[in-house]
Amino acid sequence: MRRGSAAAVAAAAVIAGTLLPAAPAAAVHGAVPGDFNGDGYRDLVLPVPGADVGWGDQAGAIVVVYGSAKGVSATSRRQTITEDSPGVPGHPFDRDQFGTTTATADLNRDGYADLVVGGPHSLSDQQITVLWGSRNGLAKGTRLPLQSAYREDSALDVAALSLGTGSKTKILVGGARMATVFKGSFAKDGSYGSSIQTRTDNSVGSVALGDFNRSGSPDQVAFGPKLPELSGSPIMVNHGGTATWTGPLAHGDGLLAAT
Repeated sequence: MRRGSAAAVAAAAVIAGTLLPAAPAAAVHGAVPGDFNGDGYRDLVLPVPGADVGWGDQAGAIVVVYGSAKGVSATSRRQTITEDSPGVPGHPFDRDQFGTTTATADLNRDGYADLVVGGPHSLSDQQITVLWGSRNGLAKGTRLPLQSAYREDSALDVAALSLGTGSKTKILVGGARMATVFKGSFAKDGSYGSSIQTRTDNSVGSVALGDFNRSGSPDQVAFGPKLPELSGSPIMVNHGGTATWTGPLAHGDGLLAAT
């Protein structure tokens, strides 16, 4: 069996079947998180980063199952997306593992949720793909550049949040040696407001975005690995945006659960 085949087989019940045409929908901004086609129902994202695509072993894929009034089931409309799909940039190389990390937010504020997809093992400097929502679901994709000398493992985790226009919409990317924040405004042509990349002293295992101080702007949180000299993990707050270092906090397993 080829590498990644087990993961692909495990998802076969969801991937298999004829894709049904999307029903047009009128989007309402912010009505339902993760609603890619604006019909008022949350959609399900199933990452299959170990899937083989063409000649690409573990090139990766994602399966989107569109929600409805009856939820999701084996008969729900579904969509399989890879780097070989029409409108999606890139090429399915070995071990790209497209879909290892995902996050959703309405990045361009058009009323449809968008999907951010990471492929941390891609050797390209563009390991982050944005798939744009529309009345027909996820359509074309664009890429965000990660300008780093450490391309391997540069997108171990991603987070996305939209609280408003401009810099109130952000994408945070955590990597082995770098953390990158992309700030809005975002557009379907791949443009964005600005980006800041910051060296991290410890590998970033997980990232999160949230308005923790109720300021109306996303706060950035990066969690490092659990360290033997601590009872928990070092935390960086707004590191990569304002370069503020909180120092290690010893909150133990409860801290890590907050991710």
